[in-house]
Amino acid sequence: SIPAYNKPEYTRKTLRSIVEQTYRPIEIVLSDDGSPNSLASLAEEISKIDDEALTIRFYRHEKNLGPLKNITFSALEAKGKYLMLMPHDDWLVDDLFIAETVQLMEEDGDCNLCCANSLLENTDEPMNIHLPSYLHADNDWVLVNGDEYINLLGGDIEYQAYSAIICNWEKLNPMGAYKYPFCLDEEITAPLGIMPDEGFVFQLLLSSIG
Repeated sequence: SIPAYNKPEYTRKTLRSIVEQTYRPIEIVLSDDGSPNSLASLAEEISKIDDEALTIRFYRHEKNLGPLKNITFSALEAKGKYLMLMPHDDWLVDDLFIAETVQLMEEDGDCNLCCANSLLENTDEPMNIHLPSYLHADNDWVLVNGDEYINLLGGDIEYQAYSAIICNWEKLNPMGAYKYPFCLDEEITAPLGIMPDEGFVFQLLLSSIG
């Protein structure tokens, strides 16, 4: 799911990096949050690709919803077993990323969430994750139990980029992710003087069961 606003040149990179993934089938949900110039032409580009296992659904909001509502809209429109949120200015650099994560979760029914690191554009600098040395996850996947992962979040590994997280949507959606009380919109947060946010709670929800 891609919540997008403006920046068509970046959104095209995002879309192309998904197309280049080896995994299939893939459904792309592109949600244009009322961009001054519609992103529909990008969806048309993808729809013309000769690949029956690659589909795209495009939505354009006439009125700008704001980042949080567009994120939640695009997530709740997802129909597949697995969900990856891709902000419109992120893109994948490993074409095996989705294939490897799905294989891990299919082989281990207790694995509901796969996370990778990210690099800041034009640098070799990791975006957020600073892995403890004992995990030895620089070049391979490492399984961590849910409690341990929850303890690492916000501390040693901070919080990852959305685009580096794939989750089991069939398990997460019934738990109420991206809905109240796990997702607080401006009607709730404005009187509190804080920003609307969903706080990456979906990671805690999934980690609590695996």
